[in-house]
Amino acid sequence: MSVTSVVIVNESGEACGQYNFDTLLNEAYRPDILHQVIRWQGMKRKMPHAAKTRGEINYSNRKLYSQRRSGRARRGAFGAPQTRGGGVAFAPRPVIRDFGCPKNMRRHALRIALTRLVQESNLVIIKNLNTIHKTNIMNQLLTKFEINRRNRALIISPTHHLAARSLPIADTLPIEGLNLRSIMRCSKVFLAEECVDEAKRRLRI
Repeated sequence: MSVTSVVIVNESGEACGQYNFDTLLNEAYRPDILHQVIRWQGMKRKMPHAAKTRGEINYSNRKLYSQRRSGRARRGAFGAPQTRGGGVAFAPRPVIRDFGCPKNMRRHALRIALTRLVQESNLVIIKNLNTIHKTNIMNQLLTKFEINRRNRALIISPTHHLAARSLPIADTLPIEGLNLRSIMRCSKVFLAEECVDEAKRRLRI
């Protein structure tokens, strides 16, 4: 199914035209590519799980008392793992699980997601989005499209849109941060009209 047009709505949620893409959005659905790109995005998250070993804690390395002739058990440094406040034996370390993902594959995945959104009528272009300054008005606009906590919306604007930033049913994203993970976790995507050309340039469509 080849689709080239997307509905344009105004700030009141009423249809006021259609936007025709220059090229056809006919990317075949490739779950393997989507899965690999989403895994790549997830692996780029920081994993700072770490603990200090006995050689890294801030304790003295002095032997507490003599090895012999004290009548007590042998003791080494105070930072030994068996001591309260001591280091951790076999402490966990930050693991780098990142793997490469070609830029063309990332663009391909975004085009696949965009094609799926257009085919299911889940991509909406909003005209004069920057004129909406009240959260209540933005909430009313999203409610017209049946956006709720289960059906979240993604709003892509030149900057983080202040009117939707505090809404629990919507995520905001600048056009520079367009990524597959944010698109896939939302059921409907709202794109500001002034961001269309930049999105086409980034996706090369």
